[in-house]
Amino acid sequence: MLEQVRDTMDGQLAEMRNIAVQLSVRREFDPERLSSIYSIYEAKDKISLYAEANAFFSEVVYKARHQDFLISSKSTYLSVIFYNMFLSQYLTYDQYLGLLESDVPAVNAANASQSLEQPGSDRYISYAVPVPAFGSTSKNKGTLLFLIKEKKVKQMFSSFLPYRKSNVYILDGQGQLVASLADAGGVPEGLLDVKAGSSEIRRLDDDQ
Repeated sequence: MLEQVRDTMDGQLAEMRNIAVQLSVRREFDPERLSSIYSIYEAKDKISLYAEANAFFSEVVYKARHQDFLISSKSTYLSVIFYNMFLSQYLTYDQYLGLLESDVPAVNAANASQSLEQPGSDRYISYAVPVPAFGSTSKNKGTLLFLIKEKKVKQMFSSFLPYRKSNVYILDGQGQLVASLADAGGVPEGLLDVKAGSSEIRRLDDDQ
């Protein structure tokens, strides 16, 4: 069952990276084109197609290089406004900018700021994927930022792990806890030596 959890999660991440590749060939997402209101409208229309077709993430926004606004399927936001509305509880503004400017896919560990949460509120996991510049393997024209509700990830886990004491942990490349099926108060010692870029399955004992 753990293999199913890993494969399902890897499949969702691969789908989000594939969306970024598809947008790389769309000229309406070129930074220089987005000074036009019509191009922004076109970009919103294309993003909405992906947002409606994938229920795993609750929102996706596009940030073009050298532009100070983000485009979603529903609206456009100044970068700082989007941060204040959706992510200020989960990461610092510098961490947020780091996600938007990353040259490689990057994730924000939602649990890192668990103590700041209001009881009963939805926590978001942020997954940033660079959008390559058309015809280039070394330059990016922007970033897609996917917002995934933590409870959506937990629901996915629970369908594969029917046992009451089962737990699953997702760690980022630095060993930070991104999400877990059950709030366990931290990362078990046996998972702390995770290698950057690795995708591993580890059974800690009969219950995890």
